[in-house]
Amino acid sequence: MFSKELLIVLGLFVGSCHSGLVDGVLAAIDCTLVGFLNFVTEFNPNYANQAEHDYRFSIFQQNCAELKQIIQSYQGSSCTFGFTKFMDRTKEEKARMTGGLMNPVNTPAPASSTRTKRQSQAYFDWRNSNNVSPVRDQGNCGSCWAFGSTAAVESQLLIHNHSNYVGLLGLYMNYPDQSEQELVSCVSGSNCGGGNVNAALNYIKNNGQDTESSYPYATSNSACNPVASGKTKIISYWNVGTSEVNIANQLLSTGPLILGLWLPPSFWYYKSGVYQPNAGDCVAGTNGHVMAVVGYNVTSGGTPYWIVKNSWGTSFGQSGYINWYFGNWFSGCIQFQGMTAVSTV
Repeated sequence: MFSKELLIVLGLFVGSCHSGLVDGVLAAIDCTLVGFLNFVTEFNPNYANQAEHDYRFSIFQQNCAELKQIIQSYQGSSCTFGFTKFMDRTKEEKARMTGGLMNPVNTPAPASSTRTKRQSQAYFDWRNSNNVSPVRDQGNCGSCWAFGSTAAVESQLLIHNHSNYVGLLGLYMNYPDQSEQELVSCVSGSNCGGGNVNAALNYIKNNGQDTESSYPYATSNSACNPVASGKTKIISYWNVGTSEVNIANQLLSTGPLILGLWLPPSFWYYKSGVYQPNAGDCVAGTNGHVMAVVGYNVTSGGTPYWIVKNSWGTSFGQSGYINWYFGNWFSGCIQFQGMTAVSTV
C-alpha cells in the first residue's frame, strides 16, 4: 500500500583543466561574433529583437573572458569548463537563479536500528537502482531550494514504494513528479527570488505536497492554490553533520541528501570531470544554491567525488549532474549551510 506519510531527514568549446593543454584550449575558445553565433546555434536562446541580440553578445564577450581566466586558474585539475547556456546571462540574472538557503537543524537522526543497514562501499549511486527522478529545469526562477527539496522527496517515494513506479514488465519507470510550484507559491517567505529548505520541508511536513500534474510548474510567483487531499507528507528531517565519511554512510542507508552551498563563479561554466573549486573561489560565491547528492565514488586510484544532481536541465554539466570533489567538505563552499538527510522509515 502506498504510504502518504513519509519520514524526511535532513559544448561548443570545452576547456580542459590539465596543464600543458591550456594555450591550445584558450585559442579554441572564440569570444568573437562567430563564437557567439555558435553558442546561439547550440543553446537556442530567444531574443526579442536585434537590440537584445547585440546586448547579449556584449554579455557573452564578458563571460567568455571570465571563462578563459577560469581555465587558466584551474590548470592541473581534472575538470573541464566551457560554453554553457549561461554565456549570455548577466551576473544579476544568474544570481536570481540561486537564493537557496539551509539552516542547520539540531533534530537528532533516527536510531540506526530504524534505517536499512548497508555495507559501506567505495562507489554508490542511487541512480543505478532507478531511485532518482529525472533532472528538472527550474528555468529563470530562483527556486533551487524547492527543486533540491523535492528531489529528495521523490527519491524517498522511489526507495520505499518502488514497485508503484515500475512500468509494464519492468521495462520502464513512471517516476514520481512532485510540485515545486506549490512550494514556490505557498511556502512563507520563499518564492522565485529565493527560499529556505527548512521552510519547504516544514511546509511538506505540515501541509503535504501536490504532484506536478495537479499543481504544474509556472516558473514564476503566483497565488497559493493547492489541492485539499491526496498529498504526500513527511514526518521529520535533520542535518547530517560535517564528516564526509558519515555523510556517505547516511546517504547509503537513507537516500539522496539535500545540499546547500555557496556557488563559486566557476560553477556556471562546468562541463565535466571532478569539480574542485580553488581556494578563494567559494569566498567569491555569495549566492546560495541547493542541489541533491545522489551518490559518491572514492574508488582507489581515481579522484574521489560526490555525484550531485542539479536543476538546470540536462544540457548543463554531465546530463544535469556534477562530480564534486570528495575529501575537503565541498571545498569550503558549504560554510554555515549543510546537508539534510531524508528517509521514509
